[in-house]
Amino acid sequence: MDTKMDTAMDTAMDTAMETTMETTMETTMETTMETTMATAKNQATMNEAEEKATQSANQTELLERLAQPEVRQALDSLIDHLPQLTEMAAQLTQTYALIRNVATDPVFAADLKGGIDEFFGPVKERAKDIASAVIEANDRAREETGMIGLLGLLRMMKDPQTQKAFRFAKALLEILNDRETGRFKA
Repeated sequence: MDTKMDTAMDTAMDTAMETTMETTMETTMETTMETTMATAKNQATMNEAEEKATQSANQTELLERLAQPEVRQALDSLIDHLPQLTEMAAQLTQTYALIRNVATDPVFAADLKGGIDEFFGPVKERAKDIASAVIEANDRAREETGMIGLLGLLRMMKDPQTQKAFRFAKALLEILNDRETGRFKA
């Protein structure tokens, strides 16, 4: 009988302990949850208070800046010119729309390319002519081995191309001299 009683008592004690532990765990969990919720609410309240303090500081700083005489004068000037600024903004918007339409227009792009080619085509051809003339002159100068005497120089002075080259060289040297000495001719 003692064994049955001991077993019954052990079972009763185990049941009581389990019940007590479950009750304690539930109570502890509830308390922990309540504490956590309260802490979270306090944290949220603290965050809100910090945000309001920051906003208040920013507003105070803004008001202090607005109270400065230079800032007030600038704001007064801005307010006085507001109609012109509004008109300028409208014109800028229209200009932007026009430029965007023109920039994306394939016909305009083709015409612009054609105009550029038409303008620079002759310049490019002239540059090619000059380059080929310089190359040919260099080749001829290498082939000639004879001396150019004083009479040869005098004969060359009569050549119109030589005169043109001398006038150009003279004008270029004068300009470089004027720039070097600080004198500019208008």
